[in-house]
Amino acid sequence: MLIGDRFNIHIDSYSHDGYGVGRVNGMVVMVPGAMAGETCEVTAARIADNYVIADLQKLCTSSPTRVQPFCGHFSRCGGCDLQHMSYEHQLSFKKEVVKNALLRIGGFSDVDSVLQDTLGMDKPFGYRNNVQFQADEEGHFGFFRKNSNDVEDIDECPLQSNLANRVFKCIKRYCRDNAFFKLERIVIRSDRQDEKFMLVLGAKKAANGVQELVDMVKTEFPECVSIYFKSEQEYNLIYGTSKMIDSIESDFLKNRLEFYVSPQSFFQVNPLQTTVLYDKVLEFAGTNLKNVFDLYCGTGTISLFLAGLAERVTGIEAVSRAVEDAKDNALRNNCKNAEFIKGQAEKVMPRLLAGQPRLVGGACELVVVDPPRSGCDKRLLVSVLDAKPDKIVYVSCNPATLARDLKVLAAGGYLVEKVQPVDMFGWTRHVECVVLMSKLKSITSIEVKIDLDEMDLTKSESKATYDEIKAYVLEQTGLKVTQLYIAQGKRKHGIIERENYNTGEGKTKVPRVPEELHIHNSTKYCRG
Repeated sequence: MLIGDRFNIHIDSYSHDGYGVGRVNGMVVMVPGAMAGETCEVTAARIADNYVIADLQKLCTSSPTRVQPFCGHFSRCGGCDLQHMSYEHQLSFKKEVVKNALLRIGGFSDVDSVLQDTLGMDKPFGYRNNVQFQADEEGHFGFFRKNSNDVEDIDECPLQSNLANRVFKCIKRYCRDNAFFKLERIVIRSDRQDEKFMLVLGAKKAANGVQELVDMVKTEFPECVSIYFKSEQEYNLIYGTSKMIDSIESDFLKNRLEFYVSPQSFFQVNPLQTTVLYDKVLEFAGTNLKNVFDLYCGTGTISLFLAGLAERVTGIEAVSRAVEDAKDNALRNNCKNAEFIKGQAEKVMPRLLAGQPRLVGGACELVVVDPPRSGCDKRLLVSVLDAKPDKIVYVSCNPATLARDLKVLAAGGYLVEKVQPVDMFGWTRHVECVVLMSKLKSITSIEVKIDLDEMDLTKSESKATYDEIKAYVLEQTGLKVTQLYIAQGKRKHGIIERENYNTGEGKTKVPRVPEELHIHNSTKYCRG
C-alpha cells in the first residue's frame, strides 16, 4: 500500500481516540470520522509499520447513530472529536474504550460484570467553565486546528459557558477594531453559576495596548473579578483579587463547599458532572471511616468532601501552591479533620503510617488516588499496597494508565469491584473513571472431608503420607497444600509429630499455618 492509494473498507470497531478501525489485507486501517458498521471509500494518508491512517472520502453505507455535526468548525478545529456520533453512541463508545483498556492492558477478565454504563450529561452543551482560546499575529482568534499550530478562527464555542463566549467575542472585536494582535492566548475561567470570571491574557512579553484592553474588559464586564497578564511562566495580577471563589455541590452529602480558584489551580472544568464524579467517589468510599488518605490531592476538593465521611483525612500533594490552596480551602469550609501535607505520597504516607499515633485508631481504611494522565508513580503503588487499606478508590482521566495501575494493585491482593465511567468532556474522546477496589477477603467456605478409610488405611495407628494427603486434597478440591500446613494442622489437632518437629532452635521465625487454613484428619476448611 502506498500513500494516496484509494480503496473501500468496512469499519468494525474504534481506536481509543475515536477513529474507525477496519482491516485491508491484514493491515489495520484507522479512519478519522468513520463509524463502526460503515463501509467507506478512503485514501491512505500515512503508513506506519503496522497500521495505516486513511482520510475519509465517501460513505458507502452510513451508521444509524451518525449525526450532523452542530459546529461548522468541527472538521478543522482540534477541540472536538466525536460530533459525528449521537451523544448516546458516544457514551457507549467511551464505555468500550474503558473495557478494551482493562482487557488488553490490565489483563482483566469478566470485565462486563464490574463495568457500569457511562454516566452522561442531560445537556452536553455550554458545560465548560475553563477555556483557553488561541490568537496569532494575523488576527485569528479561536482554537488550534487538528494536528496543527494554526489557529481556526471562531466567534464562539458551543461547549463553553455563555459568559465565556460573551467575553471572548468582545475581546476579539476590540483587538480587531484596534489592530491589537499581540496576544497569544486568552484564558477565561467562570464560576459554577456563570456569574463571574477570571481572565488571563498571555503573550511572550508585555505589550503596549494591554492596559487599554484591560480597561475595556473592566467597563464592559462587571462580572470580572481579576485579570492577569502571563508572559513565559509568570502570572502578574493587573486587576482585581488574586483568587476567585467557586463552589462544588454534592447530592450524596447534600452540601456545597467553596474553593479558592487561581489561574494555576486544577479545578474540574465541568461543574455539573463534577458533582456526579465526586458523588461516585463518596459512594464507593462508604461511611463511618476513621482514616482516609487522598493522594495527588491537589487543592483538596475531594479531600474536603471525604472529611464528611471520616474522622480524619490526610491529603498529600507534591505541588506547594496546591497544598497552600488546600489549607486555605479547609479554613474557608471550617473543616478541622483534614490535614494537607506537601511531599511525594510514596514517601510521606509510609512515614505517617509508621507514626500511627497521628492516625485515629492506627489504621488506614481507605486510599483515594486521583493522578494526572500519566497515572500513579510505581513507588506510590507499592506504598499503597504496603498501607493495606480496606478499599482503594482510583479516579482517572486516562483508561490506559488506569488499567496499567489496576493490574499492579490487583496483583498486590485487591479486587476490582466496580468501574464507573463518567462523561466529563462531551463530544471529545476523553472519559473519566472512578474505580472501587477492595482487599481480598474470605467470602466462601469449602469443607473437605478426608476419610482415612478412603485412603486404604485399616488401622487407627496407620498414618497417610504427606504426599498422599496432598494428592488427595488436590484431587478432591483443586487446592494445593504444603507439607508444613499439613504438619501444623495435625499437631494442632493432637496428632503427635516427632518431639522437635517444626520447632526450630529459636533463631529463625517458623511460619505458622494461617488461621484461614485448617487441616486435620477428618475435615479441612479453606477460606480463600
